[in-house]
Amino acid sequence: MFKERTILTRMKEAMNDRYLIILSGARRSGKSEILKRIKREQEKKNGKVFYIDFKHPKNLMKIN
Repeated sequence: MFKERTILTRMKEAMNDRYLIILSGARRSGKSEILKRIKREQEKKNGKVFYIDFKHPKNLMKIN
């Protein structure tokens, strides 16, 4: 179960203002879940979503 967090609300506000958002934190603190939730919500609105996981070397090669 996902508990609504203050950070989620703040990220949505920043997205509306078209800010670049960097989400960092300790391992297993829920960062990916927050991003997945925002991704699903944006896709429901037909929004464009770009999600890059930088821990996979293949993804890093794509942006170089």
